[in-house]
Amino acid sequence: MNWYNPNPGGSTSPAGLRGNDADAMNGNAVMFDAVAGKILTLGGAPSYQVCLTIDPTLALVLNLTLTLRGLPRP
Repeated sequence: MNWYNPNPGGSTSPAGLRGNDADAMNGNAVMFDAVAGKILTLGGAPSYQVCLTIDPTLALVLNLTLTLRGLPRP
């Protein structure tokens, strides 16, 4: 999994593995409780073509300390 920085000139950085999956192309991840930092991940495959899918479904919980900055109002 990756973190994406949407700011101008953005960047990506590794966020760690999804449980014990080495790779999970075409899998899904959905944040279902943003306040608690919970993400549901499911499905995927080790490559994009000619391979069997994997079936681990995980509920991940982020352990972060966030600082929110006020944004100017339009």
